[in-house]
Amino acid sequence: MATIKTETSEILYNPVPVYLESIVKPIILSLKIRLASEWGALYKHMRYLKFIIIFLLVAVLGYAAYHAIVYRKPRVVQNPHSNAKEPLLTAKLIKTFEFKVDSLTEPDNIKYYQLFDDSDKSYLTFLNSDIHTIYFYDLANGQLVRTIDLKHYGFELSSKIQGYYILNSDSILLYSYKDSNLSLLSITNGLQYSITMDSRLFDQDKTAHPFLSTRTPILKDEVNNVVYMSGFWSYEGRSKKKDSERNVIAQFSLNSGKLVHDVPYPPIFWGVNWGGAGGFRQAFLDMWADTLIVGFMADHNIHFYNSEMKEIRSEYFGSSMVPEIRSMGYANYFKEFLPTQEIYEYYLSTPSYSLIKFDKYRQKLYRVVESTELFTLKNMQRKRKSLLVMTKDFSIAGVWKIPDEEVDFDHMLIHRDGLLVLNRGSSSDHLYFNLYEL
Repeated sequence: MATIKTETSEILYNPVPVYLESIVKPIILSLKIRLASEWGALYKHMRYLKFIIIFLLVAVLGYAAYHAIVYRKPRVVQNPHSNAKEPLLTAKLIKTFEFKVDSLTEPDNIKYYQLFDDSDKSYLTFLNSDIHTIYFYDLANGQLVRTIDLKHYGFELSSKIQGYYILNSDSILLYSYKDSNLSLLSITNGLQYSITMDSRLFDQDKTAHPFLSTRTPILKDEVNNVVYMSGFWSYEGRSKKKDSERNVIAQFSLNSGKLVHDVPYPPIFWGVNWGGAGGFRQAFLDMWADTLIVGFMADHNIHFYNSEMKEIRSEYFGSSMVPEIRSMGYANYFKEFLPTQEIYEYYLSTPSYSLIKFDKYRQKLYRVVESTELFTLKNMQRKRKSLLVMTKDFSIAGVWKIPDEEVDFDHMLIHRDGLLVLNRGSSSDHLYFNLYEL
C-alpha cells in the first residue's frame, strides 16, 4: 500500500507530467542558454557605459557653460517718473501742401527729406535714391523748380547716396552709405573733396558708421562750422568693455577737415542685447545753437554735448507711456544677426523713443514716444507715436497724441510756421505734407 501511495503521490505532485518532460526540458535549457548569452553580451558592453556617462556629463556641462556665456537676463530700464502723467496737448492743422511728382519718383521709396531756406523762400527737397536725383519744390506754390542729377557729377547708383545737407544754392554735402564717404559737391565746379569713414582706417568698435534718413539727417553746427552724423554697427553680444567704447557720432570739421568719432553708448547699453540694427541701437540727434542733443531709444534721458564732444548736461525727457524698457533676453555672441522676425517682434512689442527735433522758431524741443498699444502678435502693426514737448527751461510741457494713422512722424520737419509732417495719404503721383501749429 505504501509503495502505491508513494508512487501515486509522486505522480500527483510532479509539476511537469512525465509525457511532457521530453518537450519542456529542451525548451527550458534553450532559454537558459540564450539568457546567459544575452547577459554575457550586456556585461561585455558595460565597460563602455562609463564612457557614455562621461560624454553625457560633458555635454550637459558644455551646454550649461554655453548658456552662461550666451544668455543674459533682460536689462530693465525703469522710468523714474512713470507716475507723472503729461498734460495732453492739441495741434491745429494749418494747411496741407501738395507736390506733384514725376513718373520716376515713387513716394513710398523716399527716405530723406530736408527743408532748405534760401533768402525769403523755403523749399521742400528730397532724394530719389532710385535715380540719384535731388528734387527742389517751392513750398509757397508746390511747384518743382530744380533737380540735381548726381550721376552727372560721377555719383553712380552703385555708390548708394543715402543723404545730403544743402549748404547753399551751389554746395551740397553728400553721404554714400556703401563707401561710407562724405563728399562736398559744387554744382558749378563739381566734386571738391571726399573723406572716407571706412572702418578699415579706424578701430571698428569705435567707429560710428553713419546711417541717414529724415529722422537721422546730417546736421550742421553753424557756429563752429562742424557737421554731425549718427551711426552704429549692427552687431550685438560684445563685452561691457567693448560696448562702452562703441561711438555713435561722426563729427567732421568743415574748417580743418578733421574727422572724429565720439559719444559712446550710455551704460544701460553695455553688455546687453538691444537687437542690433533692427532694434534699439540707433541714436537720434539735433542741434540747439552750438550744442548737440543726443537721445537713445532705450534711454529716458537726453544728453547735451558741446563742440568738444564733452557732455555738459543730461535731462529727463521721458514719458509715463513708457514705464520701462526691456532689452532682449540674451546676447548674440556667436552670430552677427538675429532672426529678422524675432527682432521685428521685439521692436514692435517694446516701447521706445525715436527722433529728436529742436524748434528754433518756438524754442522748444520735441521727442517722439513709441508706445505699443497697437501691437498684437497675430496682427503686428507699427508702434503708436506721440510727441513730447519740452520748453527751453527743460520742463515737459505735455504730449500730443499724434494722429499717426494720418501722418508719418518719421518725416517731420521744422518750418517757420509750424511742424511739417508727411501725410500718409500720398499717392503714386502726389506728395502731401500737413502743417501743424502745436
